This record gives sequence, C-alpha cells and structure tokens, in this order.
Amino acid sequence: MMRVLHVWNAGRVGSVLARCFPGSIVYCCGPDYFRIMQDPIVRPFGSPEGMAEATIRDAEKFDIVHVHAIDWLLPKLRKAHPRARIVMHHHGQNLRDNPKAARELAKWADLVLVSTPDLLAYLDVPVFYLPNPIDETLFTPSTWRGRGTLWPV
Repeated sequence: MMRVLHVWNAGRVGSVLARCFPGSIVYCCGPDYFRIMQDPIVRPFGSPEGMAEATIRDAEKFDIVHVHAIDWLLPKLRKAHPRARIVMHHHGQNLRDNPKAARELAKWADLVLVSTPDLLAYLDVPVFYLPNPIDETLFTPSTWRGRGTLWPV
C-alpha cells in the first residue's frame, strides 16, 4: 500500500487524492473556508511554518510527499530527505505570481504537476497536467438549479 503525504490542501485537492491511497493523510493550515479541517484525513496546523516543520519531520514515513502550491518548501524538504519522492503540484497563483522563482524551485521536485493547461507554459522542466478533482463530499451536481452546476452540500 502506497502512503502519500499531501502538504497544503488547495481547494481540497489533497483530500480527494489522499482518499485514493489508504493510509495517506493531508497536512493543512489556514482558514477553514471549505470545512477542510473537518476531514478525518486532515491534520491541521496553526501556521505554515508549523506545517512545514511537521512535513520535514514526518516525510520519511511516506512513500511520496505531494506538495500543493507552496513551492518554497521544496529545498528544505529535499535537503532533509535527499531520497524522498517529492511531487510539486502548482494550482495557479504561486506560479503566475512569480514564475521565475517557481522555475528555480521546481528543480527540487521529482515530478511537477499543474492543475490547468495554461500553466504548462510557465515551467522549463518536464511538467504534467493533472486537472483538479472535485470533492464530492463538499459539492454535488444539482439538477434543480441548472444542468452542470455544482452547489455546496
């Protein structure tokens, strides 16, 4: 059984992907706009720094560390765990706001993913497009408000 540590939980993407691999968990911090912290596979932290420290401490317990959006963590993680399998998953803002820094930091990852096709052009390392999944525990298709529209549960 492959265990994945998802770090950050951009749009609950980490929670959805973690459910695909039993034994995987999500480290997250920040405001709980989408009931992220209520998910039983989420381990909440009070600050990004505390979450980063726990990630570095616990990374060796997992087969893969999947970092969402916070690319500044990559060098610290790689230096602490040179053999770790690290996935960097860009969800937009961090890459669009500072593409030069994102290109430099992407070199610390074993695999780089982007969530929208336009982000492919921002990086000069091999990168793959993986669309964000929808968390069906948070959103559900609604036929009574319009075909194809998603509404909060």
